[in-house]
Amino acid sequence: MWKAAQVVGWIVTTFVALGALYVARTSANSANRLNDAQSQQIMRLEKTTPTATITEMVPYDSSRTHTPVLTNVRRDPTLQQQIYNMYGTASNVPDNGNLFIDIHFYGERITDFNQGAPQFYLVPVRLKFGKSVVAQRWEAAGVYIGAKAPPSNVTTYRLSLYFCNSIDSKKIFTAIKKPAIKNYGFRYLSYPSCKQLDSIFVRRGT
Repeated sequence: MWKAAQVVGWIVTTFVALGALYVARTSANSANRLNDAQSQQIMRLEKTTPTATITEMVPYDSSRTHTPVLTNVRRDPTLQQQIYNMYGTASNVPDNGNLFIDIHFYGERITDFNQGAPQFYLVPVRLKFGKSVVAQRWEAAGVYIGAKAPPSNVTTYRLSLYFCNSIDSKKIFTAIKKPAIKNYGFRYLSYPSCKQLDSIFVRRGT
């Protein structure tokens, strides 16, 4: 009788162990399949071409002004302020990089920091993540367009949206922490991975 009970106990223990092993292997396989699927999705996303569009400009301190939201950004609008928040849409932007708004120098007077060389003022863009990587929204807060006082003559500025990979993005973030670069901009956009996705023109002055 004791031996029968011992055999039954051994059988039960064995089945419990086998069941636990099966559950563990099933969970591990499910986790591996999920990781593989996520990895494949990331690889596919990184191989796609990101697209993005500038759609709106809003005065930075809208509580103190009645300036309307600029939705006609394609029509060379005249700006009434210096600082704007910019918005738009983007698709297929991979995680291994960042978007930047670039304010090009156009029509500015020559200074010690602008001797005819290209000037690029880069402002980081924040993606608003959702359930899909298609038609995401993005925001660039505090984009300075020219000096505080409006220029005496009408000045045109080109605003472009760039995507830069993680290597160049890291260099840009490091560079714009330096006041001399933050205030006066890059002389050259010497970051080979940066690709322009969209561009508009705006004006300031009287």
